[in-house]
Amino acid sequence: MPRPIVLGNGSVQVGINQFGLIEVFSFPYVGYENHCATHGEYQRIGVYIDDTMHWLDNGLWDVNFRYIDQALIGVVRAHNPTIGIGLELYMAVDAELPVYISSINIINAHSSKREITVYIQQNFVLGDTNLPDTIQALPDNHAIVQYKADRYVMVGGVTIHGEGFQQYAVGRYHSRTSSGTFRDAEDGQLSQNPVDHGRVDGVIGFMLSVNGNDSSRLEYWIATGSSMASVERVHRQMRKDGVLYHMLKTDQWWQKWLQRTLCAADRLPRNVRSHIIESMMIIKAHIDSHGGIVASSDSSILDHETDTYNYIWPRDATYALWPLIRLGYADEVLRFFDFCIQVMEPEGFLQQRYLPNGTVGSTWNPYFHNGITMPPIQEDETAIVVFMFARYYEVHKKRTDLETYYPSLVKPMASFLATYFDESRGLPKASYDIWEHDFQTTTYTTGLVYGALVGAARLAEIMQDPDSAVHWKSTADMIKQNRDTFFDQETSCVIKGFLADGTPDKTLDSASVYGAYMFGLYGVDSPQISSSISQIRTRLHCQAFPYGVMRFEGDDYRKSESSQQSNLWYVPSLWMAQYYFEKDQMDEGMKIIEWVTSQMSSTSMLAEQCGSVSGKPLSVSPFVWSQAEYVNCLLDTIPQEGSS
Repeated sequence: MPRPIVLGNGSVQVGINQFGLIEVFSFPYVGYENHCATHGEYQRIGVYIDDTMHWLDNGLWDVNFRYIDQALIGVVRAHNPTIGIGLELYMAVDAELPVYISSINIINAHSSKREITVYIQQNFVLGDTNLPDTIQALPDNHAIVQYKADRYVMVGGVTIHGEGFQQYAVGRYHSRTSSGTFRDAEDGQLSQNPVDHGRVDGVIGFMLSVNGNDSSRLEYWIATGSSMASVERVHRQMRKDGVLYHMLKTDQWWQKWLQRTLCAADRLPRNVRSHIIESMMIIKAHIDSHGGIVASSDSSILDHETDTYNYIWPRDATYALWPLIRLGYADEVLRFFDFCIQVMEPEGFLQQRYLPNGTVGSTWNPYFHNGITMPPIQEDETAIVVFMFARYYEVHKKRTDLETYYPSLVKPMASFLATYFDESRGLPKASYDIWEHDFQTTTYTTGLVYGALVGAARLAEIMQDPDSAVHWKSTADMIKQNRDTFFDQETSCVIKGFLADGTPDKTLDSASVYGAYMFGLYGVDSPQISSSISQIRTRLHCQAFPYGVMRFEGDDYRKSESSQQSNLWYVPSLWMAQYYFEKDQMDEGMKIIEWVTSQMSSTSMLAEQCGSVSGKPLSVSPFVWSQAEYVNCLLDTIPQEGSS
């Protein structure tokens, strides 16, 4: 299911599900390890009143979501009309401390005073091992701690009167004798069991008296760390300061970070201002403090597939950086380039994807391809980093950055691109395409390698490295001389590419058309691009949603609806909008933006794709690349300084 709310601070990331409950909880890296990744399991919150338990996920609560204005602080409002109780949860990951914080308002809609107990379950499997967790209640410390090796969480909370939880219990979860300790709360009294180990959960209870037509409040937090001492320090800090103090500091932090975005938002129509702000916060929430940018925090796909999107694809991550670069952000960009230096192979290329700790992620690409042995890479993922560093330097013009990253990042990568090359054809060698679908020399990758080498050659000239400049520029010139091999005269369209044996693949692919003009291989006004765009309009659109675009002909990835047409993807749809903006066809581009905006959740989340019949979001949500292309499109609509 989509994540209505995502929170994070670069080391702790939290994803909230459709019930308003924690379903993603990762630390010490963003997106890794997810200590809730147990096939649909999640935290539980319940209200015990009139001798009956009412869990938030029982289907009887009306739940809606939003972010507060200009800060990554989520608001969940849940109302149960049957019992006349409402909950209002304000939640955040503290901007500075490794702790999730929440302020929970309990609203009594009846006219009489009522006795209410709020129960909150913690449901974690710490680390990525099968070793048992230990969970212990610490009544004197008003806390419950769970740990395994160097992964610790400590849970605490207080009522509006400063009292800690009055009830607690810890125990086995889904064991032979128990479906979970949270069931212990359903009679309104916890057992006070103090310790257990294995697959465990814990519950705390806050007993409140709430006057008629009034409310009460409690605070709740989950401190994270690598030792008992580290989580105790954060826990004591929260008891001393209170959640509202840290919520205010977090709000101020986001207000400061968003200043560059707010300046741009002020120049946009009012109906999209909140969407660019929230999209930028969603992107930021997926950026790890070590430099990696996770493709999506939505791990629900694990229930249907064998893996998640909680990885760093260099391509997705670099595209996510482009709106930050355009808006003037630098710290996140440079940390990502540092990450790339750390993980880069000695030959100068990047692997398909990585975990946030810098280790190589799982892959389905083999080393052996129809008789050819080559690394199972996507060359575009190396080229996009070189291309984007060149764009970063164009924007920031910081000589010290160039002196740092030219020898350590640009030169080894550009040298690889210039040597991973078929001299006989004057084109890059085959690798896996942008969609991780085919092993071939694609138009998209070729266009990107061309743009990367041109940019690298300019940087080499600035750095007075003439040998590299000449080599990279001559390789780029050779690519451009052979570009028309990718244009099929019969269909008047740019083809997808060539198989390793030279056989043309005439599949219409939105990425090949985009890559052919966006990176300079063809001009945007060239007849080759104009005719190819016409083919996209005819063959990659659908009647039901005419502003959506499919990835390529015959795409069956995650196709589940009874339609002969492939799913629509937001990234290629927004690429089409960018093409219209390049051509100064603003009205056509805005129609696409309006359609994509209509597909967003109440918190501006965009999925990876949507059904061509239902139009419902499919696959992961949020998908960071979708959010980034949406921001790019909005930035494209802002008139440049000095333009008429």
